[in-house]
Amino acid sequence: MHHPKVKTLAAIVAMMWVLLSLSGCVQEETVSAVPTGVQVTDIPADDGTNLVIAWRHYKASTAKHYEVYYSLSKDSLETEELFGELEPATRSVQVTSPVEADTASANVRHLDYYLVLDDPSSETPRVHIIKATDENRDSLAQIGEKVLFAEDEVVEPETDERELVFAEGNYYRIQPPNDGDETERMTVEKATLAEDSVGLKIAEGIGSLVFEVGLSQGEKDFRDAGERIAEFDEELTAFFYKYGQKIVAFVTEDKRYTLDFDVVQLFLRGNIEADKQYYYKIVALDGRGGKAVTEIMEFIAVDEPPIPAANTSARWNPERGEVLFGWQGFIPQLREFKDVREYSIHRWTEDDTLFESGEILGTYASDFGAAKIKGDFSEDDMFYIATYDNAGQKSTSEPFGLVVDNFTPPALVDPLNVLDFENDDGSALAVRWGVPEIALDIVVIDPSPKFLKREIPGSYYLVPTPEGHELMHFDPGDTLIPVNALPVAGVEESQLADKFDVTVSYRMFVNDDHDALYARLKLNDGKFDNDFQGIGSFRFEGLEAGEYTFEATLLNSAGKPLDNPEAHVVKTMTIDRPGAFRAERPEDYVRIYRGNAEIIRKDTVWLAGTPGFDPANKFTFAQISIAGIIDRQIRDTFTDSLRDMGEYYYFVRHFGPDGSFADSEVFGPITPESQWFHSQKAMVLVLVILFVAFVNIFLFLARKGRKFYLRPIAGISHLDEALGRATEMGRPILYVLGLTGISDIATLAGLTILGRVAKKSAEFQTRILIPCYDPIVMIVAQETVKTACMDAGRPDIYNEEDVFYAAGSQFSYAAAVAGLMVRHKTAANFYMGMFFAESLILTETGSMTGSIQIAGTDAVTQIPFFITTCDYTLIGEELYAASAYLSQDPLQVGTLKAQDMLKAIYMVVIVLGTVAMTTGFMWFVNLFKIKLEQ
Repeated sequence: MHHPKVKTLAAIVAMMWVLLSLSGCVQEETVSAVPTGVQVTDIPADDGTNLVIAWRHYKASTAKHYEVYYSLSKDSLETEELFGELEPATRSVQVTSPVEADTASANVRHLDYYLVLDDPSSETPRVHIIKATDENRDSLAQIGEKVLFAEDEVVEPETDERELVFAEGNYYRIQPPNDGDETERMTVEKATLAEDSVGLKIAEGIGSLVFEVGLSQGEKDFRDAGERIAEFDEELTAFFYKYGQKIVAFVTEDKRYTLDFDVVQLFLRGNIEADKQYYYKIVALDGRGGKAVTEIMEFIAVDEPPIPAANTSARWNPERGEVLFGWQGFIPQLREFKDVREYSIHRWTEDDTLFESGEILGTYASDFGAAKIKGDFSEDDMFYIATYDNAGQKSTSEPFGLVVDNFTPPALVDPLNVLDFENDDGSALAVRWGVPEIALDIVVIDPSPKFLKREIPGSYYLVPTPEGHELMHFDPGDTLIPVNALPVAGVEESQLADKFDVTVSYRMFVNDDHDALYARLKLNDGKFDNDFQGIGSFRFEGLEAGEYTFEATLLNSAGKPLDNPEAHVVKTMTIDRPGAFRAERPEDYVRIYRGNAEIIRKDTVWLAGTPGFDPANKFTFAQISIAGIIDRQIRDTFTDSLRDMGEYYYFVRHFGPDGSFADSEVFGPITPESQWFHSQKAMVLVLVILFVAFVNIFLFLARKGRKFYLRPIAGISHLDEALGRATEMGRPILYVLGLTGISDIATLAGLTILGRVAKKSAEFQTRILIPCYDPIVMIVAQETVKTACMDAGRPDIYNEEDVFYAAGSQFSYAAAVAGLMVRHKTAANFYMGMFFAESLILTETGSMTGSIQIAGTDAVTQIPFFITTCDYTLIGEELYAASAYLSQDPLQVGTLKAQDMLKAIYMVVIVLGTVAMTTGFMWFVNLFKIKLEQ
């Protein structure tokens, strides 16, 4: 059906919009800066489907979001209607919060600088800041603009009407102090003062030296140049940071030149075609309808040949008849973009100038960088490594020869196992190796360090060197004094302490198969101290200087020491100086390789498997992880799309410190499976079964008429007293249900108690006022009071207006309720529900009006206020028990008694657990350990 009035109204609105636009009253918002400095970088040696687009985002720009539209057709980017149909790549940026301009601190008129642009027609011209002198002032005034302000923060663009110009430049405002020379303290660790034929020098020691040094000549010269604006100099970085403030904008009479920008990068990954001409443009959006669009630009992502293998080596062990080959086939930082199908090792001869006819010694998948080959070799043999990408392109390394090296492969980690991860949803497999091992780290602290002042003659300088600092003597006025030399005004040397505080930390190298929970440690011939809490460290205070022996052992869940030698360590050391002494970390590491018999594709992305995978050929496996030998396990996690997809195979390659390696056998096939029950949460199941059993037992007995003893709750026992007092005084009752909604359990408990209070008030013919914070709670409260009046046989007593909505804001509600107390002089106030900061306001007001007050809440932070200001308080669970106490409903009473029984069990277990932990019966303690997360 057509509506003429609607059409007429729409036409009028459209016409008004057109007129306003023509008159200039409606303007299209624009972002303050078009992206500039756009650069496209093709990812090297990839498959030609990845590149990076980068541009400048000036911090003064209002742009919050960028969209990059790209297409093979230039025409599709000509108009917004056309490129708006494309799916853009997006990039959000952090927007700088502008501040109000501080014209006082930013004022640099007195410095007399002028701003000159090297190319005013450029999108982002470079600024040059030049100091005006009598000779150049007139010429600067003609070609430049006088700098009025140098701002170090991005200011509100609406603070003035100056034109905003985006420019380039890195300048600092230097403001050195005027209080003369400064000195600072510089510490040199593990050093002492020694003397030789030349003079004093810094020698190796066990303490530390603290030098009081002045300013170097270079720093003095930098300071003496005074306040100024200077272009950043990397050689003086420390001085610029110490005495300068980076300038983000220069302000002249008519313009604000903003300089500060971030480089925004956007990756196009896998969604472009190789070797094709693309066109693109960047759209800047400010989130308020404003936008800025660049010109149409172009790029080509090239599928280059792979990078030739680098760092090639061939170590020959004649006795074993093996050559250990090593290489690096791609740039590690670009691993995720690598386009390598396989490597092949070839024997090379001089007549093979095109690297095409060499004998193939082995072929390896893309994740391999080392291989051992047995065969007949001689010292004159030469080799090269060919790298192939997925498009069949080839690159070759430079020829390389053999190096005789009697390498010895490391002993393979033992035991080694691959298994399904326990207690999970079938999303992971685990590779585990090694035995439990412990290592000790010791930190020695001097609790009261003391320093002795050493006499040092004048003209000594502390000169920075690549190794640290060197103490050197120069005669006054010596022209050879380095500009960075620090004049020494004094020196203090730490004194050896008599006593030290020592912290011994232990590290456990274990996996989930190992039953190792914590450690015990003893000092010298003392008793072992068990780390039951799993803190991971032991502390000894006031140890006198001398030799000490620390002995530590890993303990299992039963509190018994482990048998393997690696789980036991004895460390003897002399404690005579502060310092940290860490156990040496093994340099061995492992690479874990996985193969999948099925190749799974999803949305054109390889999710698992290796092309050409063969379980019998390790060199077709794919690497999934690298781990230190001390890590003891890795977890291979699968997405839902890979779970139960085919059979997985693994093998482990163990590398020694010298690069030699040993391979394990192939493990598999193995498939991750879901477990029905989490075995480490068995105690949760036991407690749930007990609770359900208790609930059903007590519910059955209650329905049979069995009366159970419920501890009297003071606040509930005195309900009748409070209602009777209100009746005698002829004043109303106030009932507050808290500040939460109907879904809160405390509110529900408050409504249950309200039913009892409303019924009694109806019997006593006493008015009850219920101001509500939540509309839904108000409706439920009205029905509760109405039902209670009917149950009391006095439906005429019910007044719907006494249950009303007060306010939806916390303190507005508190003010409304407080005013209600004062106006009506309520005789009894009930607060049942969830309360917050308003609780003390309400109860203090009620106390001032002389009301008897009963409160109940489980808000821990508000209970103290209720206790101090109310006559009776239901604390925590008493609020919920009150409903069972008042109603005597079998379901509620049965549940309450079941909770009491469970709490009694808890108390007994806590006592027994404390005794077991103290006496070392860890088997009992471990019964109640629950692993909540996998």
